[in-house]
Amino acid sequence: MTISSLVGPQIPLLRRYARALSGSQESGDAYVAALLETLLADPDTYDCSAEPREESYRLVQRNAMRTWNGEGPLLDLLKADPEVAGKVPPEKLEAMFDLGYHLKQVDTIFKRVFG
Repeated sequence: MTISSLVGPQIPLLRRYARALSGSQESGDAYVAALLETLLADPDTYDCSAEPREESYRLVQRNAMRTWNGEGPLLDLLKADPEVAGKVPPEKLEAMFDLGYHLKQVDTIFKRVFG
């Protein structure tokens, strides 16, 4: 199966999960976009033999729960996780969390929408 056929149906769930973790749909969508950009740039970072929802959930959930419990920022925990680090290099993780990059067109969008 292709990554798009595996991950595509999971996008609504990824958006919902990211929104719950980040606190807003805007920042959650930025994280999902960063994840999708990473998958497109290096498809080998995703194990296509695994159930996509379970694999994605497993890789993030243990660190998300540690973040929820106040053990540190999600980015730091993901970078310190050997399995995550083995799939996504630290610089790609940092790029995924760079909200400035993903939100750089917000002013332009607001001007178009609200005049």
